[in-house]
Amino acid sequence: MQDRPRNFVIIYSGRTGSSPVVNILARQPGVCVPVFENLDRRFVGAARAGEIPGILDGVLATGRLEGAELPEYLPRFPAGETPLSIGFKWRPFGDWGQVCEVLLKRDVTLFVLTRRDFVELASSLYITSHGDADILPAHVPEDSLLPSERDLFDQYVIQLGAGVGRGVLPGPLALAMRRGADPDDLVLSPRLLRGLLHRFPASTPKLVVLQACHSGGFIADARPERRADAISDVPGLTAIASARFDRTSFGCESGADMTYFGEIYTRLLAQSPAADPRAVAWPRLFAALAAEVAALERAVDVRASLPVLFTGP
Repeated sequence: MQDRPRNFVIIYSGRTGSSPVVNILARQPGVCVPVFENLDRRFVGAARAGEIPGILDGVLATGRLEGAELPEYLPRFPAGETPLSIGFKWRPFGDWGQVCEVLLKRDVTLFVLTRRDFVELASSLYITSHGDADILPAHVPEDSLLPSERDLFDQYVIQLGAGVGRGVLPGPLALAMRRGADPDDLVLSPRLLRGLLHRFPASTPKLVVLQACHSGGFIADARPERRADAISDVPGLTAIASARFDRTSFGCESGADMTYFGEIYTRLLAQSPAADPRAVAWPRLFAALAAEVAALERAVDVRASLPVLFTGP
């Protein structure tokens, strides 16, 4: 447990049971829920979308929103007392990058409520970060590593933390493990992602897009010892990786908004006539994606990344 309290924001849509959750939280000691649905687009107005980050910052700083109306059943925080935690439910809109800066600044834990049958309908996941085929330290004898450290380092990994490649440096990761950190909290590995995907019902269609160097290793590998952890045995899976297991992906240099793969994928997906991921013609989209990525890589004279598509039964 950390010493200081945390604020919270509950992202929700209609009919997710968010109101009872907020009601319960508002009745806990020290918890202030200053708004109900007053920050939603229909109340604030689309024309004021640019003001949303500032409005959120003010509410999370003060626990107040001028003119906010609360339903009768929602407890009011006692006047004159200082809240330990401030939180509310919210349908997000506005500049998400600026909103995230506010959430980080105000120490907000973010929760997402979905329809109860959401995981039975479809699940989609897009991950973009830095990846590597392994992170074994180059000048450290393997026998000096603990078995758990060798297991963590000798696998495909995608960085979870911020910073260009700093989240997969073996030194800090080894130190964190020796201090008791769970390896699954340090990097994203094929084994971890495979386990998470297997928790969904077999009948649920699953879409996974991985934008990272060597991310194809999460799907397939030439080495038999690494195949057991690949996600390709997950039922109902469609997976796209930006680079084959032995290739890097490009366009992540400083100042770039998106990688080559990410920009092309996002554009092609937006142009797709199907709004439902289950109805997208993924093999056709991937063919166009791979062709555009290859043409761009030839134009800038870099080694082909060879994106990967997997579609399971």
